[in-house]
Amino acid sequence: MPRLYRFILGLSRKHGLFTLARFHERFFGGDQYVDIPTGARLFIPGDPHYFGFLAGVHESHVTSVIASSVRAGDVCVDIGANIGYFSMIMARAAGPTGTVFAFEPVPDTFAALKINAGLAREDGLNIAPHQAAISADEGELVIERQLHSTLNQVRLIESDLDAPDSRVKCVTLENFLRREKVTGPIAFLKIDVEGHEVSVMKGAISLLKSGQVRQMIIEVTPGDDAIQLDQIFTECAAKTLVWAEGRWQDIPVRELQSRTDVMVSFASAK
Repeated sequence: MPRLYRFILGLSRKHGLFTLARFHERFFGGDQYVDIPTGARLFIPGDPHYFGFLAGVHESHVTSVIASSVRAGDVCVDIGANIGYFSMIMARAAGPTGTVFAFEPVPDTFAALKINAGLAREDGLNIAPHQAAISADEGELVIERQLHSTLNQVRLIESDLDAPDSRVKCVTLENFLRREKVTGPIAFLKIDVEGHEVSVMKGAISLLKSGQVRQMIIEVTPGDDAIQLDQIFTECAAKTLVWAEGRWQDIPVRELQSRTDVMVSFASAK
């Protein structure tokens, strides 16, 4: 079925994605295990918002960058891993000797990520799932759930009215890697945290400046976030390309007009 969906979406240039998602939910709803295009087997919850994962057409430009960047034995980090779609793609590229550290704070989404980490382990691959948010400091954040299952957000605790069961542990990437004794290069870092990207980067600035990260894709929001991230990229002497109009373009990050992916390469990477 996923192959048929990919064929239909290819003919329609993905314009039929929402219609197919509704069709699939009505006639084939429920949790499923599917083979995605990279050959990995993936558990996908019965939720129409995950249909792009099921059809194997979710952000194919990111999949292409992973395929060209990650090699056997590499260490990768997936921040905002969701159910582990890209974590699995990274793990397949890194092979049995590689490792993917995957972070997802939302409890039910993390439960699906753990299932997919188990599937990877059955194939001799290594995904290390962690139920935590990555941020500028260590402590706790609040999860804000959205109607769209893949767009949940975290924010600072504002008052005692924030329910304890909505809180999640947060750590900095630098401290996490130090505790895990990861001192070698990070081949690929993916950051997609629905507006919390600046905080993630602030907690990883020394890591980036040291050249430990080789390549990164980060989703960036226009406005103040884009300006702050552009400054960080400049401080790290990084080269950036913006995904716009279906291709990677040399556009200043601070001039973004809509939320999109930015590919970042660090020339001084170890």
